[in-house]
Amino acid sequence: MKIKNSLNANTFEKKYKTFSQPSMTVPDQTMSIRTILERYSRGLPIGGRTDEYYDEEDTMPDYRTLDLTEIADLQLEVKETFEKHRKKVINNVDNSVENSERVEKQDETES
Repeated sequence: MKIKNSLNANTFEKKYKTFSQPSMTVPDQTMSIRTILERYSRGLPIGGRTDEYYDEEDTMPDYRTLDLTEIADLQLEVKETFEKHRKKVINNVDNSVENSERVEKQDETES
């Protein structure tokens, strides 16, 4: 009885088939499972050429590659944007409260 190992593997009979047909793979067209599922859920073609599409998640830069001043600038920009949206929401709430108070007063005067 012979024991097969890496040193004497070439002396044993090969029990596998070799692929003799031409390859149909296209270079640089590999996709991860996540990319395939994203494309499927968006209704994009899974195979073939990968078209570019805008992705909201890729708009923010990677903090690990930025220096301290760039991080500080981004933090300031996010804070200003947050404050601007906060003021807009507060104004909308104030306007809706004022409008509802006017409607209530008109209802009281009419009755």
